[in-house]
Amino acid sequence: MAKSGKTPSQILDAKKDSLDWGRFNFLENLLVFCTNKEWEVEPESGVRFRVNVPNDRNCLCLIFKIDRPGREALVREESTPRPDYLVVYIGEGRCICTIIEMKGKSDKNVEHGVDQITTFHQILKEQFTENFPTKFKPEIQGILLVQRGAQPPLPKIAAAARSGVRILVYSSDRRADLFPFISDKITPSAASEDPTRKSPPSRNFTLLEEVFINCALPKRLEDTFQVGHCPNPNRPLEEGIFINYLLSKKEEYAALFSDRSRCQIGLNGSTGWMEKIKASLEEIGLSVGRTIKIEMIS
Repeated sequence: MAKSGKTPSQILDAKKDSLDWGRFNFLENLLVFCTNKEWEVEPESGVRFRVNVPNDRNCLCLIFKIDRPGREALVREESTPRPDYLVVYIGEGRCICTIIEMKGKSDKNVEHGVDQITTFHQILKEQFTENFPTKFKPEIQGILLVQRGAQPPLPKIAAAARSGVRILVYSSDRRADLFPFISDKITPSAASEDPTRKSPPSRNFTLLEEVFINCALPKRLEDTFQVGHCPNPNRPLEEGIFINYLLSKKEEYAALFSDRSRCQIGLNGSTGWMEKIKASLEEIGLSVGRTIKIEMIS
């Protein structure tokens, strides 16, 4: 229970859509406050997208809103280009992070979209290096989603590819389903949506997705696991992440910790949650004990 005496449920109920730089670092703010509640985003610049995850696909798929307004900006330097969204896919034991920028038909705006993707690509690369185990090496790529008729800046995309940033320009006049692209390694190129292609309806959120999307606490809970992994619960970690998640109305909760050497989950509640989370992680190809360690909080 938090030192204030509030239960995890009460803390989650009081959660606001507001980043907390006094308590959390960049990745923690991203994971706690920036998750999209659906697999579909608001239209922007005449385009929009969704991610339809097939029923037979065992994966974790999350959308994060990156381009937040004013004081709620995740990328706080006003002069730094930032994209619209980030989609994280974990499945088959691999992690793919796809940066998505949405643009209209203006040539200048489309070219700037490449800068927005490449800049955030570098930010993510640095954040992963500083806050996750060295063996964690996600694929980072980009999609420039544009209106049909926009001219793809192929020379700039080729230059980005030479520097290690893969970007697909994808044109669509409809609500584009980007699952085929965010779930695999893309080739730097330009493509147009096939109007005859029909996407299957998306499956429901899995247990892990529900927890990540709806249950991240805006404060850290003070217990024995926190003491051993996060000395000051009210200050950002200089290295790594530490986030609590509510698991049930019985006030059971989890703590996710990661730094450059390890990734661990602490569980406060029934041992049944140990089996549930272990099974969920192994379904998406993450080895419990090798990739992630789970322990009960005493």
